[in-house]
Amino acid sequence: MAKSKSKKIHVFKRFKKKKKKEKVETEMETQLQQPLKTVEDLHQEVDEVAQAMHQNLVKIRDREGKLETLMDKGERLEEGANQFAVMTSKARRKMWLREHR
Repeated sequence: MAKSKSKKIHVFKRFKKKKKKEKVETEMETQLQQPLKTVEDLHQEVDEVAQAMHQNLVKIRDREGKLETLMDKGERLEEGANQFAVMTSKARRKMWLREHR
C-alpha cells in the first residue's frame, strides 16, 4: 500500500509541474498576441499613475495631520492624568492626617 500512495503522489507532482509550465506558456502567448501599446497609451498610463500618486500623497498629509492631533490629545490626557495623580495623593495624605490627629 505504501508504494501505491507514493506513486500516486509522484504522478500528481509531475502533473502539477506540467500544468504550471502550460500556464506560463499560455500567458506568454497572450502577451505576444496583444498589440504593442502606442505612445499615447503609455502617456495615459503615466498620467493615471501620477494621479494615483498625487492622491496617495494627499492621503498621507491628511493622515499626518490626524496623527499630530491624536498625539496632542494623548499628551494633554497624560498631563491631566499626572495632575490627577498628584491631587489624589495630596488628598489621601490630608485624609490620613485628619484621621490620625
